Amino acid sequence: MQTTARTLRIAGARVAGALYVLGCPGGRTMLAEHNVTRHSLLTEADLPSLQESERA
Repeated sequence: MQTTARTLRIAGARVAGALYVLGCPGGRTMLAEHNVTRHSLLTEADLPSLQESERA
């Protein structure tokens, strides 16, 4: 099975990271196997604080 990262690399792209809007546990290992680092804008821990700030 060929991954998207591998397909892009074959085409000449440099693939080093993946951006997630909401990072959740898991998935990091699979990406690491393909030398891709996961970056998250938010985590599950951020959600309660966001909801509280919207009420204020």
